[in-house]
Amino acid sequence: MQTAFLREVSILWCLFHILILFMLLYRSRFSRKTTILLTVLCMTPVGLANVAGLYLLGAERMGKLFYLTCTIPSLVFYYLMSKDRKGRFLFTFCVADTVAYWIIIVTNLLDYYAGGGRCILMFIGRLILFPLVEWYAYRRIRNPYIELQDSVEKGWNIFAAMAALYYALLIAMSNFPSIITSRPHDMGAYLLVLMPMTYATIFSALYRQLLLYRKKQEDRLLVERQQQLEAQIENQQFIRRLQHDMRAHIVTLSGLLFT
Repeated sequence: MQTAFLREVSILWCLFHILILFMLLYRSRFSRKTTILLTVLCMTPVGLANVAGLYLLGAERMGKLFYLTCTIPSLVFYYLMSKDRKGRFLFTFCVADTVAYWIIIVTNLLDYYAGGGRCILMFIGRLILFPLVEWYAYRRIRNPYIELQDSVEKGWNIFAAMAALYYALLIAMSNFPSIITSRPHDMGAYLLVLMPMTYATIFSALYRQLLLYRKKQEDRLLVERQQQLEAQIENQQFIRRLQHDMRAHIVTLSGLLFT
């Protein structure tokens, strides 16, 4: 009974924080207040339905249905809400979902192999890891990522395709033909897939794009500053010529007055 309760509460906790993580990274077409209200109204029934399915059908069967019962509805909802379209949106969605799925997988494996399947380690791990990841995303990733979305126009479709393929592969290996913990012979290959090398490559490329954009911005500001300085120097030289001519006129007029 306690095990089932902890598992169901942890699932609700995960679904809630997946929404928070995604909202930290994507850009809504609506105000923050409207976005939060619509998210609560539309995604709360989805979360409750998945918890009910977990209770009625079990973890293994719901793991196979989760893609249909949660991922696709949230994908459609956030696509309608998002300011970005196509590759930008899909990549952001896959990043948020994959990071959350990593936490779910790691805590599941930790509880299965070290916690005796009692869901205590799983619950505690998720209770700690999700807020930590969200804090890091808010403090370190959100602003650079939004800047990146504004600055980089091309390449998002291929990044989104890579992220979606990796996400689908991770779900497939986790749940098909059965849950990964019942297939110990596949664990080595699964751990290799679990390693975030795909995202390391993508973010490395995106980071270089961001650095290149910042370098272009700095060069543009430097050119503008140089043009401003040149204009100031030219104005100063013009003022000096006027002052010189004015002094010459004053000297000439003074000479005429006293002759």
